Amino acid sequence: MVGRIERGRCLIDVRCVPPADDSRLATFVDRELGALTAYDAAHGSDLTGVLEAYLAAGGNKATAAARAHLARPTLYERLRHVERILGVSLDTAESRASLHVALLARASRSPAD
Repeated sequence: MVGRIERGRCLIDVRCVPPADDSRLATFVDRELGALTAYDAAHGSDLTGVLEAYLAAGGNKATAAARAHLARPTLYERLRHVERILGVSLDTAESRASLHVALLARASRSPAD
């Protein structure tokens, strides 16, 4: 499906993302990232930032580690932790794409970003 990302029952046309105030977008972001952002808030961590660095680097772990100012083994462990928290595999293109769209949507909703 060109321009579409399917994950579970959720189907999003990335060429036509709803406005930032659309409740469907908020629901999608929460479903994709809610567990991770809740974990970060509860533990004072920034695993969401690690995930952002990884996805912004196109899945290149060496580049992501450099961008996140982490040693590669530390990045690998944090990515494994992200996978456990979210219940996904970052090895699948579908998971990476869906999470990346959610992060971009989250950033579009944040006035500070």
